[in-house]
Amino acid sequence: MATKTLDFRQADPSDSPYLRRQRAGVIRRRRKPRRARRLGKWILLLLLVLVSSAGGAYWFQMTHPDPFGPFQFSSSGVRVQGNRYVTRGEILENLDLRGMGSLFDFSLESRRRQLEEIDWVRGASLARLLPNGLGVWIQEREPVAFVRVADRIKLMDDAGVVLETPRGSSFDFPVLTGWNGSGAEGERRGRLRLYEEFIGGWESVPQSEWSVSEVNVSDPEDLKALLVAGSESILVHFGREDFARRFRNFLNFISRVRPTQVAIRSVDLRFKNQIVVNPKF
Repeated sequence: MATKTLDFRQADPSDSPYLRRQRAGVIRRRRKPRRARRLGKWILLLLLVLVSSAGGAYWFQMTHPDPFGPFQFSSSGVRVQGNRYVTRGEILENLDLRGMGSLFDFSLESRRRQLEEIDWVRGASLARLLPNGLGVWIQEREPVAFVRVADRIKLMDDAGVVLETPRGSSFDFPVLTGWNGSGAEGERRGRLRLYEEFIGGWESVPQSEWSVSEVNVSDPEDLKALLVAGSESILVHFGREDFARRFRNFLNFISRVRPTQVAIRSVDLRFKNQIVVNPKF
């Protein structure tokens, strides 16, 4: 059997059992770790923030030569609400904010107590309003009567606090007498309650020509009121209850008596189904 000799020098490369790649292979580069990429992003973000902050600080300094000026406290930043009789000047005086460099240089609680030392202030609340403001809310006392104090007429609220009449204000109340401001607290409050119940009963009746000039509560069992109509005045004993009904009884009675032209000094309405009259002689 003849042996075939192969000449590799003359052989076609395409006939080789070991074929070469016809295209160059792509060499892949190793990517950076995920942690490194994330750190790079944070560093870039931090640089952007620092640059922006520096630019903002430079602009603020150029537009505000005194950088702390906008944050210094001033009385012009005090906003007051709820006051009718207490003036803004009185409020600022009691707050005593002179020389305060910052809104945080004083205690809100201590300033609240100072405001409540004003007679007309029943309660107050304060709040800081950034950057340099102070909010003040005032609850004032409500007067219910006039009282005589050392030959002077003053106002009094439902808690028995005596008040000076505010300048430029006018009130229409009876003069309360027989009220002892130095008495026991329970006694004072009881007489004030009696007075308020009488005023409530009086106001529930349709108004007539008669008005209440004075109310005497010296006897808690017998409230007495001086009623006035024109030049005529009558002292009326109302007792301690059922004031609206008794006042209507008075109006019915006086409408029948007036035509007789009998002058009346006082009327006692405390008794059931009868009226005791004390005429003038």
